[in-house]
Amino acid sequence: MDISDYKNMLEALVPGQHPIENDVLSNMKEAAIRNAVKAHSKNTPKIIRKMLTGTGDDFIEINNFAGWVDDFSKITAIYYPVSDIPEELERTKWMSVTEPSGLRVYFRDVLPEAGEEFYINYTGIYTCDENGCDISEQDNFIVQYLAAGHYALLLTGAYIHNNDSTHNADGINHQSKRSELNLLSTRYINFYNSEMYLKSGVKGAGVTVSSVSHKRYPRKYFRETYFG
Repeated sequence: MDISDYKNMLEALVPGQHPIENDVLSNMKEAAIRNAVKAHSKNTPKIIRKMLTGTGDDFIEINNFAGWVDDFSKITAIYYPVSDIPEELERTKWMSVTEPSGLRVYFRDVLPEAGEEFYINYTGIYTCDENGCDISEQDNFIVQYLAAGHYALLLTGAYIHNNDSTHNADGINHQSKRSELNLLSTRYINFYNSEMYLKSGVKGAGVTVSSVSHKRYPRKYFRETYFG
C-alpha cells in the first residue's frame, strides 16, 4: 500500500466534482494524508529501534538518528545488556536531558562499556508516499478515514475561500456543498476516534474535529495548510 491507495480512498469517501484545479486538489489530498498520518503518529507513534555501541562515557548524544523528528520524537526504552532476549533497562537507570548541544541520555548506576552494544527505542512519525506506507496493516484503514475527514474539511475551506461570483457560476450550491463536506468531515473523524477507542481504550485517541481539524474555522485550516 502506498499514497496512491490513500488518494483513491479519498476519492471514494469524498466523491464528486469540485470547481478546483486538479493540481490544487492533488495538493490538498497529499496535505490531508500528511496531516492524518502525523495525527495518528501522535496517538500510536512509530517505534524505531537503533543499536548503539558504548563509548565508556556516562551519556549518549542523540544526533542524526534516522527517523528522529525534533519536537516530536521521544526515547521510550533502552535495552541493556543485549543477549538473546534483550532486557529493558529500568526507567530509573537512565534519564534524557535537553542541553544546549542537543539531547543527551545519561545512565545511572549502570554503564555500557566501550564497545558494548545496547539498543534504544524512540518514537517517530509514520511515512506514506510513493514508496509505501509504514503504518500497521490493521491501522491503515482507519487512518484513511481520518485523511478523508481532513480532505473534506480542506474542501470546505476551499469553497469558502473561493466563494465569489465566478465560482458560484459553476452551478454548484456552495452553501449546501459546504454543509455536506463538514458533515462528512465530522463523521469520518468520529469514526477514527471510535475505532481508536475500541483498539486502545483511549476515548477519542486525542483526535477531535475542533482541535485537530479546525472544524469551526475551515477557511483558516485551508489557508494554513495550503498556503502555509
